[in-house]
Formats: sequence, structure tokens, C-alpha cells
Amino acid sequence: MNDYALMLKKGQGVEVNYKETIKYYKMAFDKGLLPAINNYALMLQTGQGTEINYQETIKYYKMAIDKGHPQSMAFYAYMLENSQGVEINYQEAIKYYKILGV
Repeated sequence: MNDYALMLKKGQGVEVNYKETIKYYKMAFDKGLLPAINNYALMLQTGQGTEINYQETIKYYKMAIDKGHPQSMAFYAYMLENSQGVEINYQEAIKYYKILGV
């Protein structure tokens, strides 16, 4: 489901369809697939196929972070560092960057 969503998002062998991309990401993360949670959050963060929604973005990144997903940690740290939907919090951002070894 996640792989098909990626194909829909990029138009690989199918037409680009963000609505369907979101549908398949949600199906995949309902089954617990961490990359799908992260990918959906990234769409919310960038407004790809949906309106930008930083609060929802943070909610999904934190879901994935709680399960140890490194890419979600990096994207959330970026949000903390750049005040995207949250106040700047360098200490919290640094915490995640250190976990990642960045």
C-alpha cells in the first residue's frame, strides 16, 4: 500500500493522484507501517494534495517517533528548528538530531 501510494505520488506507471496517495498512505499506516505515517505527515507539512496542517503533521510525526522512526525525528526536529507549527525550540531539535547522530 505504501509503495503504491509512492507510485501515485510520483506518477510512476500511473497518473499522479494525491487524493489516492493519501488514501493508500492511510491504509498502510492503519496497519502500522511507519514509513506511511511519515510520508503522510510530509504531505501535510508541505501541502501536497492537501492543505498544510502543521498540527496534524506534528501528530503523525510524533506517532512515528514514538515507535522510533528516524526520518520522522529529522522532519520534526526541522519543524522545531524553523518554527513550523510550533515555537522554535532548539533544545528539543538538538535532542532529536543527537539521537540521529547528526
